[in-house]
Amino acid sequence: VEPEYVKDEISKLFSDITTWYDAMTATEKLRISVKKQIDNADEKSLKMVRAMLDAEEEHDWWDDLSDEAKSSIEQGLKDADEGRLTPHNEVMKKYKKWL
Repeated sequence: VEPEYVKDEISKLFSDITTWYDAMTATEKLRISVKKQIDNADEKSLKMVRAMLDAEEEHDWWDDLSDEAKSSIEQGLKDADEGRLTPHNEVMKKYKKWL
């Protein structure tokens, strides 16, 4: 039989752990869950996770564009969304001599 103070200490510890877990953010809880799954994953799954994480680290070419280039692209997309387009065959006719 455990002394009463041991039961009290175990109860306090359990309460502290429960309070700590309840205060965690969803991201922190997800991180713990994913780590447990990774610890038990097979090689194929681990390689897939690695590939996915590596893809997240790849550099986005958009970040290398000047603000002027980004603005021009965004304006072109806006024009297209609003129907201000020139059909391909008209563009080809106009620029045929340079192509």
